Amino acid sequence: MNEMKKIRILMISSYMIVPPTSGGAQRMVRPMIRFKQDDKIETDMLYTAYGDNIKKSKEYLEKYPCIDQALGIQPEIDLSDERAMPEGFCSDVWNTIGMEIKNTAVRMVQKKFYDIIQIEHSMMAWIVPYMKQESPESKFVLDLHNAEYRVYEKWLPYAAVDEYNEIYQKYERLYAWETMCWKWFDAAFTVSPIEAKLFHKVTGCKHVYEVPTGGGIELKEYEPEDGKRVKPYDLLYLGTMEWYPNAHGLLWFIKKVFPKVIAKRPETKLHIVGFGEAHGKMVEAAKEHPNIMFWGQQEDDKWFFHGAKVFVVPLFIGAGARVKIPTAWASRVPVASTVFAPEGLEAVDGENICMADEPDQYAENILRLLEDHEFCEKIVDCAFETLKRKYTCDVCVEKLKEAYREIVFQNTNEQRNKIKSNNLLDYHLDFIRNLTSKYDLKNKVILEIGCGKGEMLKHIASNYKPKYMVGIDPMISDVYKAEEGSHWKICKGDALKLEFPDQSFDIVISVAAFEHISDLDRCLSEIKRVLKPGGIFYTEYGPIWSCIIGHHCRNWIKEEVLKIPPWAHLYMSEQELYQYVKEHYSEEDAGYICKMVFHYDGVNRIDIKEMKESFQKSGMEIVELTENKLVNRLGWIDGSSESELTEEILELLKPRYTQNELCVCSLNLLLHKKDE
Repeated sequence: MNEMKKIRILMISSYMIVPPTSGGAQRMVRPMIRFKQDDKIETDMLYTAYGDNIKKSKEYLEKYPCIDQALGIQPEIDLSDERAMPEGFCSDVWNTIGMEIKNTAVRMVQKKFYDIIQIEHSMMAWIVPYMKQESPESKFVLDLHNAEYRVYEKWLPYAAVDEYNEIYQKYERLYAWETMCWKWFDAAFTVSPIEAKLFHKVTGCKHVYEVPTGGGIELKEYEPEDGKRVKPYDLLYLGTMEWYPNAHGLLWFIKKVFPKVIAKRPETKLHIVGFGEAHGKMVEAAKEHPNIMFWGQQEDDKWFFHGAKVFVVPLFIGAGARVKIPTAWASRVPVASTVFAPEGLEAVDGENICMADEPDQYAENILRLLEDHEFCEKIVDCAFETLKRKYTCDVCVEKLKEAYREIVFQNTNEQRNKIKSNNLLDYHLDFIRNLTSKYDLKNKVILEIGCGKGEMLKHIASNYKPKYMVGIDPMISDVYKAEEGSHWKICKGDALKLEFPDQSFDIVISVAAFEHISDLDRCLSEIKRVLKPGGIFYTEYGPIWSCIIGHHCRNWIKEEVLKIPPWAHLYMSEQELYQYVKEHYSEEDAGYICKMVFHYDGVNRIDIKEMKESFQKSGMEIVELTENKLVNRLGWIDGSSESELTEEILELLKPRYTQNELCVCSLNLLLHKKDE
C-alpha cells in the first residue's frame, strides 16, 4: 500500500515569541500549529530564548500534535556587545551566533535524521555548515522572511547625511552575507515574487516557494461580524514607532498629507497604535494636535482594525507592510498607502487598494474612501477576495505541505538519479534514511549481512564516517567480487556462521536479505554474539512467504503477465498451481514457475508467525517491529491498494493465518543487545 511517509523537520531560529505577535514569529509558528497528524509532518523547534520564555514557549508549542519538541537555548555569552566582533563582519549575523544553540543542533541531528533542516532568516545561516557536516543527506531550506539587504538599499536615498555611511555599510555587509549564504540551501520560502526572483538569480535554485508573510492571516480571527461594527477611528496607523522606516513614513504623512485631509474634512482624526517611543520630530509635528492620538502598544489589534474607517500605510523604505495590509483586508478595512508599501503583494490601485506617493493624491484617496461608500465597498470586497485566494493561513499551510513533500521526495529522486552510477537502489536509500534517523553511524564498526555488490556499504562508508565496515554475502566470488577500501571490506560470508570474534560490531544491518536466510534462530544467535553490549541490529526485508507475493516469482517474471492468483502458493498444491498457470504459459514456463514457488532454495518459506517467534527467542530486546502491508499484487510496483483478499481466500487459509498475517508483506526490525 502507498502510505504517505512522515517528514521530519528541524526548524532553527534566533528567537521565539509566543503567542506569536510579530510577523516573523507568526510566520514560524502559525503553520506548524495548524498542521494535523494526518499531514505526516513532525517538527522539532530549536531557538534562542531567555528566562521564563524558555518554559513558556515549550509549554505553548508542544501542546500541538505536529510539534514533537520545542527547545529554547539561552546563550552564555551575550553577543549584542559588538566590540569583540571581527572587523568587517555583519553585525546582524554576529548577534545571532551562539555555540550553545549550535552544539544542541549538532547533538539533535546526530540522534535523529531530519528530512528538512529549516533556517529562519538569512542571519541564522551561519549554522548551516555545521549541520551539513553532521547530516549531509538532509535538505536545507531557508525561510527568507525578507531579503534584509534590500531594507537598507531602499533606505539609502532617504538617509540623513550623518547616517549615510552607516546605512551604506549595513547594506554592503548584508548584501555580501546573503548572496553568499543563500547558495548553501536546497530550497527557500520567500514572502513575495521579488525575493523569489532575487534568490533564484543568486542561487539558480528551482525550489523557491512564495509563502505569505506571517504564515498567512487567520481569517476567522479578523473577519468582523456583519452589522456589529462601530467605527470610531477615521484613520488608523499601526506599526513599531522605533523602527525608522515607520517613523519616516508617518512623519511624512503627518506633515504633508494629513493637513490636506483635515482642510476638507476637519473632524477627521488619526489614531496611531504601536510599540515604542515616537520619533522626536513626529512628536513635535503632532504636538497638541487635537486630531492626532497616540495609543502606544495594544494587546489586541483587532479592536482597532474593526473600528477603523481607513487604514493608512505611508511607507517609502523598509520591507513593505506584507502582514499589516492583508490583516486590514481580512478586517474589511480599505487601505490607503504609498506605492512602495504593498510591494510584493497582489495589490492593484483602484481595485483592492488606493496608492499614491504625491500628497495631494494620497489625501484625495483617503477622502474618497471616507465619503464614497459605494467605491469603498468595492475596494473592500475586492481586497477580501484577494486575501482569501492568496494570503490566509489555510493557503499558507497548503503551500507549505506541498512544498515540503516536493523538496523531500523530488530532491530524493534527483539524488537517486545522481547516484545511479553506483547502482544504489531506491530501497537502499530508504533504508539509510530510516537507519540514520535512529542512530549516528560516526566512528561505529558496522557489519552488513547480504551486502551484494556492496553499493549501500560503500555509500554509508563514504558519507556517514563509520570507523570500519564489513559486508558479507554468500555470492561473493561466484556472482560478486571481493573488494576492500581504506575503511571498508566486502567478502564472502555465511550469515549462519559469522567468522568474527565475539563483540566485534557496534551495529549489524541487513536489507532485503532476511527473507532468504533459512535458519533465523541460528542467524540471530550469531548476530547477538558478534554485537558489542549495547549494540543494535536493524533490518528491513520482504516479501514474507505468507504475503500475497511471498512466492517471489515477481523477481523473475514480469508483473504485467504474471497470472499466479493472490496467495495461491499458500492454498494450492504444486500440481494445482501447474494446471492453473499452464492455461497462461507454455508447459515449460509453467513448470519453471512451479519449481520457483515450491523448490527454489533462495526463499526461506518462513511465515510471519514463525519470524516473530524467532525475534522473541533471540535474547535481544525488540525496540521496533513495523509491519508493512500489501493487499494487491501490483501494490508493490504502482501503489494499487484495492484489496484482493477475498472472503473465499480467507476461508481457504483459516485457521493457519489471520487476515492481518496475510497482509503483512515486509518488516522493519530493530533489536538491541542489552549491556552485560
